[in-house]
Amino acid sequence: MMKQQLNIKIEAAHTLEQHQMLSLHILELNNYELNQFLIKESMENPLVELNPVSEGDLFFEYGQGKTYDPADVLNFVADEEYDNYDMFLSQLDYRKVSKKQQVILKMLIDLMDDGGYIRMMPGELADILTYSTEEISACLEILQHLQPYGAGASNLRDCLCIQLECMGLLDETAEEIIRHHLEDIAFGKQRKIMQALSLTEEQVMQYTRLIKQLNPRPLNGLTKGRNHYIVPDLIFAKDGQKWNVMMNDTHMYEFRINDDYRDANKQFWDKSTKAYYSEKLGRAQLIEKCIAQRKQTLFSIGIYILQYQQAYFNKCGPLKPLNLKMIAEAAGVHESTVSRTLKDKYVQWPGGTALLRSFLVGAASGGKNTEDSISSRQIKDALKKLVLEEDKQAPYSDNELACKLKELGMSISRRTVAKYRSQLDILSAQQRKIV
Repeated sequence: MMKQQLNIKIEAAHTLEQHQMLSLHILELNNYELNQFLIKESMENPLVELNPVSEGDLFFEYGQGKTYDPADVLNFVADEEYDNYDMFLSQLDYRKVSKKQQVILKMLIDLMDDGGYIRMMPGELADILTYSTEEISACLEILQHLQPYGAGASNLRDCLCIQLECMGLLDETAEEIIRHHLEDIAFGKQRKIMQALSLTEEQVMQYTRLIKQLNPRPLNGLTKGRNHYIVPDLIFAKDGQKWNVMMNDTHMYEFRINDDYRDANKQFWDKSTKAYYSEKLGRAQLIEKCIAQRKQTLFSIGIYILQYQQAYFNKCGPLKPLNLKMIAEAAGVHESTVSRTLKDKYVQWPGGTALLRSFLVGAASGGKNTEDSISSRQIKDALKKLVLEEDKQAPYSDNELACKLKELGMSISRRTVAKYRSQLDILSAQQRKIV
């Protein structure tokens, strides 16, 4: 009897785990991926029916809606990327990487741009992902040393140095050239490098050939080579002074369970047939529930982001610091749920189409995320503007840039200016100077 009860408990636990895994999987899918998942499911499950959405049911609305041309919510992209999760995580030694590190690594992979860069420093990432700076730094170290080497770096110079380090070819001279003389290599100024580092012409040529073999955009070229479309999952639309959040179901199939099988005269079915259809019905009902849950979670998060960043969307203010923890508390879900929900989800708004996660930013200088704190993105934008408008014959030093930023109400140290400048691939004052 006890053995039978134990087997029932084990079976129930296994079923619960399968349900949770399916729920998390569906939550991660964007609209394009969800459509592909449903098509595959309909081919394998006779109880699943897919119907095109009628014109009257295009959007699940919050507030007053508007009419949209379906062509407006398609954005063409040249190539579909490989699954970055598989590419990176398949290289891990899971005996040496904790479950928490696996979660952080997935979040970091989500934050990579098309070239493979994560354009934030560990402190900023810690603000957004709500893990410690030490935990983020450790995971960045792991990620950057997986192939393609250098992916996950915050700037070009770090990326190239990591590549040489992983190849066992990084020495002090190579690092010095990468850190301070990349532009000299680009413009063929070998003699300047020779004089600065006391090298022979042959040595400079050897280092130049070595550095030119490196990949400045580690993820470039890692594509499947077929065209696809980005279909935004959400739409932020403005009607007069009022903003609306809408689920973009324009190109989504409507998921239904075929009642013919459920209502058939089951007395003529044998035991194995009944078991088969019972299993298929259970899975179809679970998928139906997971889709509804995904819609509600995504909708709630979208509403919160729109409301919180409304000044930005109204073009009367910058993005405010916002992280996963703040959204999780507002939506009443776990931070990992927010991370999965944001994965590869796009939103269309009057300013264009963007990844939903791009509206999350960390507080500057390791500050706490509050409504009044200044985001690192604001400071970087101001820094780029100052450099763009400076006198090219007398460019600002990092100290002068820090003073200029302070005048704009952005008080950061000279070291932080240098860090942001490096992250933005902005040269030093000496290198920017045009004689």
